[in-house]
Amino acid sequence: MNQIVRIGAGFAAAAVLIAFATACGGRQSDWEAARKADTPEAYTQFLQRYPDGDFTAQARDRLAGLKEESDWKAAATADNVQGYQQFLAQHPEGAHADEARIRVENFHLAQAPIQSPAAAAASTTQAAQPAKTGTEASAKAPGPVAPSPTRPVLPAAVAPSGKYRVQLGAFSTASRAHSEWLRAVKGHPAQLSGLGYTVDKAAVGKNTLYRLQTSGVPEARARSICAALKATGQACVVVVP
Repeated sequence: MNQIVRIGAGFAAAAVLIAFATACGGRQSDWEAARKADTPEAYTQFLQRYPDGDFTAQARDRLAGLKEESDWKAAATADNVQGYQQFLAQHPEGAHADEARIRVENFHLAQAPIQSPAAAAASTTQAAQPAKTGTEASAKAPGPVAPSPTRPVLPAAVAPSGKYRVQLGAFSTASRAHSEWLRAVKGHPAQLSGLGYTVDKAAVGKNTLYRLQTSGVPEARARSICAALKATGQACVVVVP
């Protein structure tokens, strides 16, 4: 009787081992199939079937990576501030997060009004003058007046050379900005070697960013540097003084 019990227990143990091996083999083959397909649907189906155990962590990581790639493609296709900001809200530390911050910063720089020193001075002078009443303004409104020969009209002031800078990005931390400079110089020695750089802290909306910019150079050189960098896929923008 005891021998029959031992034999029965042996068969039961063997059955468990066979079932375990079959399950492992099925998981392995299903994982290989998901990897071969490499789609969100394939990894989602795998996780639904195997929520725990071998390959589960890899499936979740790859699914998150594919989601980020899809969101980045959508943001880049829209190519506007709202799209990049939405991407950053969903993937603040993702593989494309710094690139998204660069593009948001570039939009802000491009939209910022650029005013020459002469125009700024004129605006300040005009703002400082007291407003006139409607009667006084109409009574003293002058007609067309030719420029005085003793006070010639001067052209608007031109920004001095050597004050233009090239911004390579806006990063979430100062250390990442410093690391990016080292990477950029290594990758683009012809354009960046020998230049200094600055990392300036700035508030952009609700975020604090660290702007990485070269030291001042003449305008022609700044635009040449940025054009060469863009040709190789390096994001940049010329910062006007």
